[in-house]
Amino acid sequence: MLVKEEKFTRSLPVTFTEDQIRAFSAELANITVDITELDETRKRVNADFSSQLKTKCGRRDVLARHITNKNEYQMVDCVAHMDTPEFGMKTIFRNDTGEQVGVETMTMADRSFVQQGTLAFEESTTVAEPAGEEDTAASEQDEDDSLPV
Repeated sequence: MLVKEEKFTRSLPVTFTEDQIRAFSAELANITVDITELDETRKRVNADFSSQLKTKCGRRDVLARHITNKNEYQMVDCVAHMDTPEFGMKTIFRNDTGEQVGVETMTMADRSFVQQGTLAFEESTTVAEPAGEEDTAASEQDEDDSLPV
């Protein structure tokens, strides 16, 4: 009897040789090293990108805040006019624009500053008599005393 044959393929287990297993082991070791190096590179690149992104996002947030608020608080040089508009009050002005910032109650330190400034001002404005005028004033006094009345 003649047997009719059909040829086809099927997935069946095949045992590897020792040489094949050694080759797989060497390839696995190389791929493991490559993966580790790639992973380290990815971490460095991600850290660099994250840092750049964080910097850009921070600047973006500042700009958005500037646009939204239309101002920001900064240290600005100011001057206080003491006892203005009335005794015990001080008026604050910006040095850059001259704009009045507000009126506040003077503190004890402000009052002490004003008193020290007044004393220093009085000392610097005391006019010393020029040499010789004292003697002239005294001699005029003496002459007035000697005149008959």
